[in-house]
Amino acid sequence: MRIRIDIGGTKLEAAAFDRDGEFHLRRRIPTPRGDYAATVGAISHLVELIELELGQRCTLGFGIPGNISAASGLIKNAYSSPFNRRPLDGNLAARFDRPVRLMNDANCFALSEARGGAAAGAKIVFDAILNTGTGCGIVVRGELLTDTAAVRGELGDNPLPWPEDKEVPVLRCDYGKHGCIEIFISDSGLSRQHATSIGEQFSAEEIVARAEKGDTLSISSMERYESRV
Repeated sequence: MRIRIDIGGTKLEAAAFDRDGEFHLRRRIPTPRGDYAATVGAISHLVELIELELGQRCTLGFGIPGNISAASGLIKNAYSSPFNRRPLDGNLAARFDRPVRLMNDANCFALSEARGGAAAGAKIVFDAILNTGTGCGIVVRGELLTDTAAVRGELGDNPLPWPEDKEVPVLRCDYGKHGCIEIFISDSGLSRQHATSIGEQFSAEEIVARAEKGDTLSISSMERYESRV
């Protein structure tokens, strides 16, 4: 059996499959916010629960925010995450006492859709995950397009094109840069932009719900968000 875990900024979601790719079960728990040790512990707990339910030891694969630096072996470019500058693969392998595989979550998504999902048979596939951060992946003829820095296709780190006057200078991203697209089109970016422009601190979900109820300030934030997407 194979367990595949998506490590997100707000949730840890795992699914178990057999060798033929047949789905067996799915489990989901919240991600501890901003605490590396607690997150590794939560991942371990989630895997233990599933293996206990399945009654067997499984292979483990993880979709992660960010990438593993070829130079240092540490996680990098993980938006708003405690994983940056941490040896996550080594820590997980030691925790489970077995080999583990890690790949950028957007790359996992692109490969999955290209090889057997909605984009099966397409020569070129581009995906974007607009969540806590903004992750992207590119697959060409069934193979992931990447580079030695493991950042090819990462749209979120590019600068916002044609910023409006009121957007300059824009908010800083987690890496201290101004104007990254991620600051505008992720759900955390929507929340930050709303707080900066409107002066109200709400989650992205709350902003959407308030806009649907006719709140004019939330509607203006959603219009700005949609124009950026």
